[in-house]
Amino acid sequence: MSKGKLYEKIADYLKNAIEKGELKIGEAIYSEPELCAKFNVSRTSVRKAIRQLAGENILVSRQGLGTFVKGDGHGLIHNTVCLVNHWTRSLRYDRTETYYMDEIFGIESECSRRQINFQMFSGIIKSKDELLTQMQNHKLDGIVLDGNYQTHEKDIKIFKNITPHIVVLDGNPAETDLPCMVPDEITGYEKILQLAARHKNICFLHETMSAVGRRKLAAFKKALKKYRLTEITFLDYSSKINYDNFYNVDHYPLVYYTLNKFLENGNKPEAIICAQDHAAIKTINILKQKNFIIPDDISVFGFSGMTISEMTVPPLSTVKLDSSEMGKKAVEFLCDIIQGKTEDKIRCCPVTLLERASHK
Repeated sequence: MSKGKLYEKIADYLKNAIEKGELKIGEAIYSEPELCAKFNVSRTSVRKAIRQLAGENILVSRQGLGTFVKGDGHGLIHNTVCLVNHWTRSLRYDRTETYYMDEIFGIESECSRRQINFQMFSGIIKSKDELLTQMQNHKLDGIVLDGNYQTHEKDIKIFKNITPHIVVLDGNPAETDLPCMVPDEITGYEKILQLAARHKNICFLHETMSAVGRRKLAAFKKALKKYRLTEITFLDYSSKINYDNFYNVDHYPLVYYTLNKFLENGNKPEAIICAQDHAAIKTINILKQKNFIIPDDISVFGFSGMTISEMTVPPLSTVKLDSSEMGKKAVEFLCDIIQGKTEDKIRCCPVTLLERASHK
């Protein structure tokens, strides 16, 4: 083989090593001196081979660190798409706050760290056809799918045709065959119940209209088994509304109607545990309107750790979900799936209890 073709021989050798699994994605390739010695060539030929494979998205060079396997030439670990929301759903402050923005930041920062191209599709897409057209125009290797999307089975079938590698972020593993990245809600509720166990007549305020809401309810029931509490009332504030309207209405009237009716029937819980912070914040407002003193009369707990939860009076005791870390771990999960490193169907992100002044 002529000297002008030596770099192609080196490139073919590296491709074969990757295909055989001798060099795995994310690993450093053989050093330049090793390749020079093996093929009896100069560094010029080795570097030309590396540049060729980098141009094919197979290798990536990192200054000061070396050259690493990026993919197999078919887009592996090339692009990741994050579907942040159902495109017809408007973002509302009381539901999203910084939660989704932190998710996006986590996904984007982890993609950047791994030198993965990142493409986001969200509410700016005007129609389903536009979304799918844009997705098909990108060379997608994996999708991080927002949990609110997992019930759209027809769309998910289309996504699976675009790429088989999908991780549902903040989804419900009990209602999908897709791998899910979720917060460790069972541990979170156990921590809340440890504080609330001293109370009698505990109320759990939640919704079951969304897949995430049903996941939270299941986690709470599992946490209950540890404490064997019997005087628990379950209040579902979504029972008077259908799915199509659930994401497009203010939840305050739903929470108000459900809790107000419960209290007017003569019930007086000593503690109200809310499945989400936004419901807990509304609960505090409702209780104040009825002249209850928090926490002297009723303790209130939230779940999610919204920034605004520390601004309530009194500050809300809650469990913090680190959505940025969840986003990072979702990308890590997705990469492990693409690389064949795991068959996990669920991974959990740790949560943190924030004890404040809304409970006694």
